[in-house]
Amino acid sequence: MCLIGIGYRVHPDYPLIVAANRDEFFDRPAAPLHSWPDSPIMAGKDLQQGGTWMGVTKSGRFAAVTNVRDPGETKAPKSRGEMVKNFLETDHPDHFFESLQQNRHQYGGYNIVGGSPAGVCYATNQTPDKKTDLSPGIHGLSNAFLNTPWPKVEKIKSDFSRLLKTSGSSLGTEDFFKVLSNSDEADAGQLPDTGVGDTLEKKLSPLFIKMEGYGTRSQTVFMLSKKGDAVLEEKTYLEDAEISEHTRFEWNVEESHAKRND
Repeated sequence: MCLIGIGYRVHPDYPLIVAANRDEFFDRPAAPLHSWPDSPIMAGKDLQQGGTWMGVTKSGRFAAVTNVRDPGETKAPKSRGEMVKNFLETDHPDHFFESLQQNRHQYGGYNIVGGSPAGVCYATNQTPDKKTDLSPGIHGLSNAFLNTPWPKVEKIKSDFSRLLKTSGSSLGTEDFFKVLSNSDEADAGQLPDTGVGDTLEKKLSPLFIKMEGYGTRSQTVFMLSKKGDAVLEEKTYLEDAEISEHTRFEWNVEESHAKRND
């Protein structure tokens, strides 16, 4: 996952909205969005390591991960997708972040964000901090620290802001898929320097990446209303940017909670 936009306690009807693009090599095997057997997770699945890039539970908790771009990074013992799985399967998120901090060097450079309308947290192994609680607002995350002003991060934040201010009750997942599908490259003068060279920096600068062998493979939108109505929708893409799968789940988190307690 290389780009995540979050609207947290901004919209009057939707206290939590998450929209994300997963960028990955096309030859890495993955399953599209589905309900995992014997797990509370609904997510796509990395079939190489068994984790996921973004997932949601029936209770309305989400988590998503990005890597920190570092061309000189050595392979770490554990997969970053494992963190999302562990966060969503635990009943004790605070304990999760404590354990993650203690084991942060077991993973390659990462950013993880997760939570619910009751609270959203961010953590990275680029600092010794256990976690940071997000303030209400619009946040963006790519392959650097949360809200680092890369062009794609600034773009998704500005588009989120526009949507949340103008759409009102008509707001829907397709509005965010349109935002995520912007393939315009940033101007050369706006590019960050992450050590991959100017040509590759430019190709990696759009929200939706189109390259040979690598690019945006899936888009995920999660919307949770103040009434507890939840929508989780995913589109997956082939290398030519054609849609290969389109999956949507709808449920009410309060009803799901009541069923678990019957």
